Amino acid sequence: MYTLTGEKLMQTDMIKYTLEDFERGARTTPPGKIIDNNAFMPISYTYDSANDSFVIKSKNVTGKDIPKGAEDVAAYLLTDDSVQFPKRDRERPAVKKDGMIEERVLNRRLKKVNYLLVKGRLLDRSGF
Repeated sequence: MYTLTGEKLMQTDMIKYTLEDFERGARTTPPGKIIDNNAFMPISYTYDSANDSFVIKSKNVTGKDIPKGAEDVAAYLLTDDSVQFPKRDRERPAVKKDGMIEERVLNRRLKKVNYLLVKGRLLDRSGF
């Protein structure tokens, strides 16, 4: 597991042209404005080969409780030629200060996964 930061990271071809551009579309943008891109820190992940799925554990690092609907731990599966995006309408439970959350991601494309990227964001749900 690696934590990657910096402006240049978001300029790699896979991220710039696939992830960020596609995510701006109405089909994948999470409901609510992103107010913190670093609200959750991925702590660990496991891979279940029988179900071809990943379980990602992330910790709330905001220093406060997060209400239901505002959590956005988003996992992306990157293959050689595509990206599997998280479900827009997935459940977003409340998370206590310093609490942990688990996100299960099923490989629906049945391709070899090269990378598992996780964004641990906080959404402003005040308008919803």
